[in-house]
Order: sequence, then structure tokens, then C-alpha cells
Amino acid sequence: TIDSISAAAAECVQGSNQLSKYMSRWGTVISGYIAENPDGTICTVDGSGNNVAINNYDSSFSHISELAVESELPIFGGYYCGSEYNFLLFGQENPDENDDLEVIRVVKYSKEWERLGSTSFFGCNTCIPFDAGTPRMYESGGNLYIHTSHEMYMSSDGYNHQANFQIHIDIAVSYTHLRAHETG
Repeated sequence: TIDSISAAAAECVQGSNQLSKYMSRWGTVISGYIAENPDGTICTVDGSGNNVAINNYDSSFSHISELAVESELPIFGGYYCGSEYNFLLFGQENPDENDDLEVIRVVKYSKEWERLGSTSFFGCNTCIPFDAGTPRMYESGGNLYIHTSHEMYMSSDGYNHQANFQIHIDIAVSYTHLRAHETG
């Protein structure tokens, strides 16, 4: 079960998939996640490479399968294991402060990692998504809520300040486009 993962995960090494207990004291994005699948197996998600590595383990932590999911934008933002769907969060820098550039994409997957849809955010007063923090996601009432950080466009004082960024997405609207609302 998920309760026994923390003790076993420190010892779990399968090929080059080594789980690290190191966490920076400065705001960085968490790239490794552990979740329990509906069938009781354990899933690890690692977004630290060029693709997102998904590995599954049985209750004895023996490796069952692996899958590489293509990173859709250069910056991995996070993973959320929802009640019916999995979600990955990606972003890209916007140094030219272009309001037409996609800066954040939320991708919805089935529990078997079939891509079902995505929603994107453009400009959003964002130069660097997820800067100085790590996104947190939760699900409630058919919505996915994302609380993250970002470095904003240059302000009148000549600085690019960091701020919070809130997103909520209606995950039941359709499989091809997710309706979203943003603040921050």
C-alpha cells in the first residue's frame, strides 16, 4: 500500500530509476512522484529527463513495466493522480514577454496513460512558469485546482517579480479541450 512506500522507496533501485530523498531548500519543482494505482500497484513518475518516465511496481516493489511519456513543453511542472485521470503539467520560458506564447499546458491522461486532451495558457504575465516554487494540484467537485508560482513580466521598477498563480480546470467538459480559469 501507499503507506509502506516511503520505507521501501529509499531502497528501490531498478536500472537507472533511482529515487532520491534530496529536496532543495530553495523553491524548485519536484520532479519525482509516487502514487498507488487503482489495482494496488505502485506508480513512480519522474519528470527530470527529456521525457516523463512512468514505472510500475507490484506490492513487493518488483518492477512490472515502464513507459516514456513525451514532454510537451521544455519545463516539467508536475504530476497529479486524480480520481479518474492522471495529469501532467508543462511550461516554457517567455523571456520576450510575448502574450501569444504558450507558457503552461495541462495534459489529461487516462489511468493507462492514453492522452485525452489538454488546455494551454498563453502569456499570462509569465516569463518563467513554476519559478521559485513547485506546483501543487488537487481535485474537488469535478475541477482540477493548481497553485503554482511564476516570474512575471518586468514591472515599472525594472524587476521581474515572483508571484503566485492559480488555475482551476473543469475536467469533465470534454476530452479534447479543458475549460480553465486563471488568476494571479
